[in-house]
Amino acid sequence: MKRLSTGLRLLALASLLGLACWISLPLAASREEKPKAKRFDQRLKDELAKRKARFVPPKVASARTGQRVVEVTLTVAMTIHEIDVDVEAAGKLKDRVRTRSYNGGLCGPVIRVRPGDQLKIHLKNDIKRSEPDTPFDPNNPTAPHGFNVTNLHTHGLNVSPSGRSDNVFLEVAPEESMDLCFDIPEDHPCGTFWYHAHKHGSVAMQLAGGMAGVLIVEKEDGKGSLDENPEVALATKDHEKILVFQQIPYRPAGEGQVADVLKDDVYAAPKTKAALAKDDKLVRNTLINGELFPTISMRPGEVQRWRCVHGGLEQSLDLVLVKEGDSADDKDKRVKLYEIAVDGLPLGTRKDWSHVELQPGYRSDLLVQAPPPGSYLLQSLEMPAARSIGNIKQNPRYLARVKVEGAQMQPKMELPKPEDLKAYRLPSVKNAVKRPGAISFFSDESVKDFQINGKVFGQDELLLSVKLDDAEEWSLESQGGNHPFHIHVNPFEVIRKDEDGNAERVWRDTLLVTPGQVTIWTQFKKFSGMTVLHCHNLRHEDQGMMAAFEIKGKAPKPSCPPPPSAGFGKLPAAAPAWELPEKANQKPARSSDVKFKGKKLLLVFSRGAECVHCRAQVQALAQGNKLLEAGLTVVIVCPVPPDKLPTKEGFTFLADESWVAFKDYHCHDGRALHGTFLIDTKGMIQWQDAGDVPFTDVAALVKEAAKLK
Repeated sequence: MKRLSTGLRLLALASLLGLACWISLPLAASREEKPKAKRFDQRLKDELAKRKARFVPPKVASARTGQRVVEVTLTVAMTIHEIDVDVEAAGKLKDRVRTRSYNGGLCGPVIRVRPGDQLKIHLKNDIKRSEPDTPFDPNNPTAPHGFNVTNLHTHGLNVSPSGRSDNVFLEVAPEESMDLCFDIPEDHPCGTFWYHAHKHGSVAMQLAGGMAGVLIVEKEDGKGSLDENPEVALATKDHEKILVFQQIPYRPAGEGQVADVLKDDVYAAPKTKAALAKDDKLVRNTLINGELFPTISMRPGEVQRWRCVHGGLEQSLDLVLVKEGDSADDKDKRVKLYEIAVDGLPLGTRKDWSHVELQPGYRSDLLVQAPPPGSYLLQSLEMPAARSIGNIKQNPRYLARVKVEGAQMQPKMELPKPEDLKAYRLPSVKNAVKRPGAISFFSDESVKDFQINGKVFGQDELLLSVKLDDAEEWSLESQGGNHPFHIHVNPFEVIRKDEDGNAERVWRDTLLVTPGQVTIWTQFKKFSGMTVLHCHNLRHEDQGMMAAFEIKGKAPKPSCPPPPSAGFGKLPAAAPAWELPEKANQKPARSSDVKFKGKKLLLVFSRGAECVHCRAQVQALAQGNKLLEAGLTVVIVCPVPPDKLPTKEGFTFLADESWVAFKDYHCHDGRALHGTFLIDTKGMIQWQDAGDVPFTDVAALVKEAAKLK
């Protein structure tokens, strides 16, 4: 039987359910027990000289379990981290901060795969169900919510958005787990990508706690990829540095106390955050791999490959490298940064920059050639309001020290010639058809209004539909604010200018859109299904600035196995009995009760109000009382406490906190699934639909109900 939709069609109903000085690193204002630490600004060159924090690369999580199979376990849990906020060498001052994290780290582990691999990720949500959360508010559907519910997005990968691949509409609740599987195409570009949580309503909150990590696509021999170039290969093999830039916003707690990342701080307006930070009431330092101002070591004559990933949400960055004591404002004093790829995609040349801009979601692969021996500072320049993520001016800041010392590299490493990289660029989009109109971003921070084409996520069924293999030209525009546009599944081309003002066409998957219009070109290759585009200012995304679109067409058959089957293997089947609470502190309802026994039942297993699919399903089922008119008794089972159950006249809601009935009806495989069952008067299941996506076709249910006896 055909579904009303494969998932995102449900979203149309979801929102309707009524159910010049360097900036200081802030320090705690309440630390009277210790002398107040000196502030981290230009007056403290002596303290910078003492700083000894080492550069710590992220851990590697992936394990090759077959010739073409890579397996990873990502465990989400509430973890207490020690974050260094003292610039002095001894690190006397540390904040203890509790965040949602992957595998116990402030920065997620590195995943390495090859083209043609099958990537299997076992995603475990070890957050306790008793952990306080912010529930979905039906009266304010764009309010952030469900911070303990998660999923996973592989940012930049050209993989399927459907099933249990890069499907951002899946949800993993506390104490649940889910196995994901990604088919990496044989011709997938090698490069620097990343992964992060992407459950709508909680994305910013979870990334603010560090839930992001690097995902690298590479070839073992490098052949046919950018890594084939001898100079790039050498800089990558033994001289690679992964730099994940993050900001963890929190209010300093008292001595020995634990601070939390708070919703009100994550989603506050930029001016509010800036004022709090200025008064040392909000810490939002830029960390590298979870470390404050680490030291990167280089040897004279060395060339390192820096894989730079902006995995944060608080700051725009404009990277420069200058010798300690020199002014970063003097372009002639800056160490050149040689860019070879953007957003994981080869440029096909070598671009020599005096500074490199990183917006949230951006990646840049840089070759850094060791300057003469000495101490250098990696800094972020002042960012004007016109280019900053918060649309307000950002002060410059120190990010890391680079120490060039030791024996000369023998032989001295060289940079690749720009012309030698030409072959590695992806072919340009050809014969693109212009799509009428524009994809328009609008925001108003004062009233928390964040829209795409005049609507917030969930108000419209689909923003647009495209056809597999079609090439299109799009116009993007901002009608207010600065918005990093990001599209899932396929990248796009855009024209940018280098430092000499020369225009060049580059591939990207994330692009800052400022007031005005910009043109992009894209082609929808290999994969069909429902997916999204959105603003990668994740505060905006969580509050509505995301839109669903569909890629129509026949995609290649995946090598990943289908999700385990749910429901009953053969029908008719005897409906298992159940005994579940209907109200708190009252006798539980039983399937043998007179109001259920001998009746035609529609039994629905729903994940609850946090699930956008489930909200839309209940709304669809409740419209027009057609199910009740068909003689059905409607029972909806949710894995929530009795006092959290919704209400709807004519429907019975039951609580199944321990998933007993879910499991009895084969609607649980590590996470609660959706299930819809039609049960006849003799207690036999005559029709079912169970799996990741709930059933919403009321007309079909009414038709099937007519067959019940």
